[in-house]
Amino acid sequence: MMNRQINRTMNVIFDALLKKMQIKPFHEISIVEITEQADVARLSFYRHFNTKEDIIIFKIKEIVGRFVRKMNTSTISASKDILDMLLGMVDNYRSIFNVIINNNLYGLIVQSFSPEIKMITKRLFGLLDSDTYLLTFYEGAFVNLIIEWVRSGEGVSKEEYSNILDRLINKQKLLFNYN
Repeated sequence: MMNRQINRTMNVIFDALLKKMQIKPFHEISIVEITEQADVARLSFYRHFNTKEDIIIFKIKEIVGRFVRKMNTSTISASKDILDMLLGMVDNYRSIFNVIINNNLYGLIVQSFSPEIKMITKRLFGLLDSDTYLLTFYEGAFVNLIIEWVRSGEGVSKEEYSNILDRLINKQKLLFNYN
């Protein structure tokens, strides 16, 4: 568990980067600009992060970690309920995900989600660790479907998208049963 001051500093740095990313492409933003925006010393930056990418990974892991803790302490097991909860989390942080996606940093989202998405995918599809390739296939598809939903804007509501994903998952489960 991270101490509050460290967490606050890391979040201030993230907020500064996010502000900069709203007006300037990620790859043109310097560490100096971030630390000036955050009003922290460069040493503070390097105490917590090695790169700008690490800032984004930190924040996504923090967001996803909250979701996973909530999912693990809840009694829900139906894939539709898990989808509703997951899309609710993404929707709550849509502005953050949007800025990251608009800066073509999808890989950081995938990298940040990696261990958690495996657990989520296993629960959604009823897969085992031994289903390595299938798990990897669905993990990639699932993250990309979420990214596409965020990128497409407000066109499809959380509820509609949850229903779409639930239908896709149920079709895949039917395929498992036939093979």
